[in-house]
Amino acid sequence: AERGDADSQERLGFKLLGNGFKPTGDVDFSDEDYKACYPWLLRAAKQGNDHAQTNLAVLYVNYRRAHAGVTTRQSKSVAFNWRRRAAKNGNRHSMYYHGMALLHSGNKNSDDSRVSEGLQWLQRAMRTTKGSTSELSEAHVKRCQKQIDDTTKAYPELTSAALAPSAMRRADAALKKEGDEKR
Repeated sequence: AERGDADSQERLGFKLLGNGFKPTGDVDFSDEDYKACYPWLLRAAKQGNDHAQTNLAVLYVNYRRAHAGVTTRQSKSVAFNWRRRAAKNGNRHSMYYHGMALLHSGNKNSDDSRVSEGLQWLQRAMRTTKGSTSELSEAHVKRCQKQIDDTTKAYPELTSAALAPSAMRRADAALKKEGDEKR
């Protein structure tokens, strides 16, 4: 980790997080956990480690008191950006949560482009590769499908257009191009 290996940094950061992740899905981080893990996760995330990026998003959403002077809105925005980066790097859990966040904000604000993008992220998340380190659980796959089905009922034309094979190919190509331009 000290030598700059992103995978080692991510593993160390996660280990230092202690027992913050509960089996119920809740999180409860102590100040010590946060102070110990955050620098390692941040280093790994900046190098493109999708697991570190995902865990940073979780920290920003669930551990607001660690961000002295950072508002809840700013914290959510930072979490959104880290989760998006992890999703772009192939982390299926981040694809799922990013898609759900986009759908929620799109529905709340009547923003069709966010709803469309959210649907596309959920569709990508379901393209799980068996054995992937970020493979979705069966429960997550079912929730993805239910959300897509519910959105299809509410917005049939929008869903049809967003999930059409040609639209998915264009969206995937745009993500790839965006990633290539950053290199």
